[in-house]
Amino acid sequence: MYVDVEGARLWVEQDGEGIPVVVPTGGSVEFYRRTFSRALRRDFRFVFVEMRGTGGSTGSIAGATFASLADDVEQVRRALDLGRVFAMGQSNHGCIAVEHGLRHPSDCAGVISVASVGDGSRALEIGRRRWEAEATAEQQRDLASRLAAFAALGSAPMSADERGVRMYLSMAPLGWRDPELAWPCWGGFPGGVGAYLPWLGSALATWRPALAALRVPLLAVCGRYDYLCPLETWDGLVAAPATRRIVLEESAHNPQIEEQPRFDALVRAFIREHAPR
Repeated sequence: MYVDVEGARLWVEQDGEGIPVVVPTGGSVEFYRRTFSRALRRDFRFVFVEMRGTGGSTGSIAGATFASLADDVEQVRRALDLGRVFAMGQSNHGCIAVEHGLRHPSDCAGVISVASVGDGSRALEIGRRRWEAEATAEQQRDLASRLAAFAALGSAPMSADERGVRMYLSMAPLGWRDPELAWPCWGGFPGGVGAYLPWLGSALATWRPALAALRVPLLAVCGRYDYLCPLETWDGLVAAPATRRIVLEESAHNPQIEEQPRFDALVRAFIREHAPR
C-alpha cells in the first residue's frame, strides 16, 4: 500500500499481527524479508516503510536527514492508526529508529537498534582501526580481492543501483562472518539504492544524537565483528537509564541472521517488557 507524506508517496508492507513494529528500509523490503525470521514476523505486526526515493517509494532522498525520515515514519504511523509502536532499524536504519524515539516519544514504545551506531561520526575510523588489528591475513586478502574486482568493473555499463549494491558487496568481509551470505540476502538491485548509499555515508558521518534526552527504552544489539557499525560507537552512551547495549559474540553486521535464535529472543523479551499496557 502507499501512504502519502509531505513530498512523497511511501510504499508500506505489513506482515504478521499483534504489537506493531515499524521497520524503515532504504534497500527495499526484500532484504529484511530474507533476514528477519519468519517466526519473529509472526509474533508481531511488522510494518516495513520504504524510505523516500527507494524501492517502491516516490520522492528524493536528497536533502533528507535521519530526523526527517523519522518524521516520515511518524506520518505513516498516524495514517495507519497504529497507536504506540516499536521502531526497529538495522544498520543506518537504526539511526532513523533512534530519531523516531527522540522526536516522537509519546508515540514510540521503544527503539531497537540493530548493528547500528550510537555516534556515527566515530564509526569509520573505529571500524578501520579494528579491522586492521583483528582481521586474519585470509580475511584481509579476501577484502582486497573483492575491492579489486569491483574496481576492475570501471565504467562497465550498469545502473546506478546495480553499481551501488556491487560496491556494498565488495565490502562484505567487513560486515559478514560469512561473506558469501551477503548476495543471497539482497537478491537483486533495489530501485534508488544507488542514490541512497552515497547519501547514507554523508548522513552517518555527522550523526551524533542526544541520547541523554531519550525518554523511551532503547535496545542496541551489536555484533562483535561488525566493522561497518562497530560496537564501540556506543561507548559512553549506554550509561543512560533508557539505553542498553547487548553484544552478540558470533555476529558481524547482521545479527538478525547470524545469531537468529538469540536475536529473536532478545527482541521478543524487549517488546514484551515494554509493550503498552
